[in-house]
Amino acid sequence: MNMPPDGSAPFIQMSYNANGGTLVNSGLRYFGNATLLMSPADEVDTVTFAATLQGVTKLNKDVAVNLTTPADAIDDNFENDGIVYQIMTDDQYDFINTSGVIPSGQNYAEFKVKFYPPNIDFTKNYILPVAATNDAGLTTSSNHGIVYFHIIGNDLAGVYKVVGKRYNYTKTVSWDGTIGTYPTPVGTVTSPTTKIAVPNSETEIALDYANLGANAYHYLVEYDKSGPSITVTGDFLTEVSNFKVWEKSITLDPVTGKATIRIVTTYNNVADGSGDDRIIDETFVQQ
Repeated sequence: MNMPPDGSAPFIQMSYNANGGTLVNSGLRYFGNATLLMSPADEVDTVTFAATLQGVTKLNKDVAVNLTTPADAIDDNFENDGIVYQIMTDDQYDFINTSGVIPSGQNYAEFKVKFYPPNIDFTKNYILPVAATNDAGLTTSSNHGIVYFHIIGNDLAGVYKVVGKRYNYTKTVSWDGTIGTYPTPVGTVTSPTTKIAVPNSETEIALDYANLGANAYHYLVEYDKSGPSITVTGDFLTEVSNFKVWEKSITLDPVTGKATIRIVTTYNNVADGSGDDRIIDETFVQQ
């Protein structure tokens, strides 16, 4: 852990601060904090981390630091999560710099690594353990000496083809809630488009989808691998009202394991409910 200033002999510790909170986020204690929540739609994602000097306020000399990727750390967290990971391949990541210097009187050397989602199969588990050596003979922290960058494979992650329509209707047009029987659409309809399922965990994805021609939103889909079920939450970028889910279903192809998700929702496009209603009926097919 972080030591009080000058509270021990100097040592090296890896630090990673992705989303605020602790500056450590390394070692097995903070294994989950090093989960890479990247979108498969991204071309590249860059992560910043550091090799830090702990135990003393400063040294009166430069310390050269070099990164290592210890492959033998691949199963370090197995007792905690039971997940078997694959080491990331060379085409999935690239260090911007693998060597750095903790300057005299300072306490860290910063590093960056790029990850390439197009080269990553997000249905599989990948890990990139990162540690560091130094030329000053300083000990590396035994419990915070490795950052375990990793991706937890998600069966539903990846690219989807969506086919569906958006029906606009005013208060004068009735709809009895019968799925598949809708008023004549007014305005635009969605076009079949490729969309992305972003993995948030083993049992949750966010469909990266914006309703065309109306209030933008995303779907959050939770499922159970043992018997696929679905929970839908609308994440609107502008304020709407009366959001309701009428149909939610998920089926997995028995041969390929690919998912088909159908979602039917309605909402009013004004926060106080005085606007027009929308019916969204779409089917997402995993590619």
